[in-house]
Amino acid sequence: MKNLLVSFLVVIAIFFVACEEDDVKPFEGTWSGTYTGGDSGTWEAAVTYSSDDGVGVVTGTTTSSNAGGGNSQIAGALGSDGTITAAIGTTNDGGEWLGKFEKKDASGTWKSKDPNGNSIEGTWTGKKN
Repeated sequence: MKNLLVSFLVVIAIFFVACEEDDVKPFEGTWSGTYTGGDSGTWEAAVTYSSDDGVGVVTGTTTSSNAGGGNSQIAGALGSDGTITAAIGTTNDGGEWLGKFEKKDASGTWKSKDPNGNSIEGTWTGKKN
């Protein structure tokens, strides 16, 4: 009986350790979705963690479905609460990609400039792959 109790406690301890690790990096992986507004298209991004501080690094690409739109880079940080603050496009574009990641879903707003330098904005949604 004592061995059974010890075995049970070991299994429970392993379970809690495994859960704790998942909570530190809950958004790690690849994500993809669509964006609409002044431009529309698809996006893909990877969330990685370089430490266990809960802050993720987001890198990815948007692909415009509009003629002449091309691709833009996404680069930023993802807070432990799922809040993303990222830049899109070039430094001159001054584009922002803001929003919130949940367990399997993400959404937010974006703003940038079109090829003519006009300000454009819209919304984005996505899911964890």
